[in-house]
Amino acid sequence: MSTSESNYSIKYFLLLMQSVLNYTPAPKAEGKVNWQFLYEFSIKHSLSVMLYYAIEKLNEEDKPQGEFMPYLKQMHQEQIVADLNLTFECERMTALLSERGIRCLPVKGIVTKADYPVAYLRTMTDVDVLCDAENRLEVEEIFLQNGYEKESVTNKDTAYRKEEILHFEMHTSLLSSESPAFDYFSKVWDRVSYKENSSIAQMSLEDIYIFMLEHLANHVLYGGAGIRMYMDVYVFLQKHQSELDKEYINKILKDISLLSFEKQTHRICENWFSGKEEPDVTSADYWFIINSTTFGRAKMSFLSDSLRNSKDSTAAKNGVRRIFKKLFPTVSWMKLRYRSVEKAPLLYPVFVPVHWFERLFIRRDVNTSNLSNYFVSAESDEAKALREIYVSLGLNERI
Repeated sequence: MSTSESNYSIKYFLLLMQSVLNYTPAPKAEGKVNWQFLYEFSIKHSLSVMLYYAIEKLNEEDKPQGEFMPYLKQMHQEQIVADLNLTFECERMTALLSERGIRCLPVKGIVTKADYPVAYLRTMTDVDVLCDAENRLEVEEIFLQNGYEKESVTNKDTAYRKEEILHFEMHTSLLSSESPAFDYFSKVWDRVSYKENSSIAQMSLEDIYIFMLEHLANHVLYGGAGIRMYMDVYVFLQKHQSELDKEYINKILKDISLLSFEKQTHRICENWFSGKEEPDVTSADYWFIINSTTFGRAKMSFLSDSLRNSKDSTAAKNGVRRIFKKLFPTVSWMKLRYRSVEKAPLLYPVFVPVHWFERLFIRRDVNTSNLSNYFVSAESDEAKALREIYVSLGLNERI
């Protein structure tokens, strides 16, 4: 496929997205569209369901007839079921937490989807909920009692799964302590409101928007973010912009170094989704997003790490540092993973081999295919190009 054909296909994809977001007729293609490419592209950006919805708006003679259409239709049908199940289960599990007096705050996709023209178009693979850190073990008990298995644990969240589609990430912190917005969102409980007679909380519109930008900025900085995350910003503003306290938002965004990022995010959203101008799919910063897939790429995360944390280190030193960090998880993480280490931190050296035995022979989730990406420095041409993209995206204060 030629570059011009792929560029036009992506432009047409964005025009189809516009038709859904803005409730306008689906446009007829004026050039050659590679539908197989768009099918694969939509999957990479978690927008396949939306692509099918847009195709259904086309005149019958303009609809594609490729072999992918039955798969696209099946994804659409499965997403309707998945959305209903996740929505119902979120209501059920948060109600159970509330009954135990545990305050909980649903965030991210489960909240954002309400702003889309049809809620299920905003696909989710999990439900994110914030609870207090001191209730972590009680939350775990409730999930295990309700048929969930603990899937993974990090310093700020624990993942639970039941069956194929019921997946929760229960957070004890919304952000890493490294984030400039960590202090602001560590006090989020002071600004929430609660559903009547419950401990189920909801953020203010201002905090939803600020967190959306912070979450997007983190993804961009730590590996990339695709089209859908920018789309989330667009649909939120389309629905709520007139309700926001802009002066307050500006103050907070300035404090957390995201004012320029917000401006550049608006530029991208306006270009791609408003329908007022021709979508740009070739400029470096736009192409970075297009090429990122939904949540970025591993290689970009290593380049970004070099820019943020190891500007003066060679590729060899960076590689050794990253491998060492991978081999020996932090004590704080091991405490969360193993109750024995939590009770007796001196057992950490004993449980490191246990951790790797589980990964290698039980979970079998060790991937060495990206090992070469560990060995990059901030002085490489790719890292320098990435720095220029970050500046263009308004993140120069964050690197």
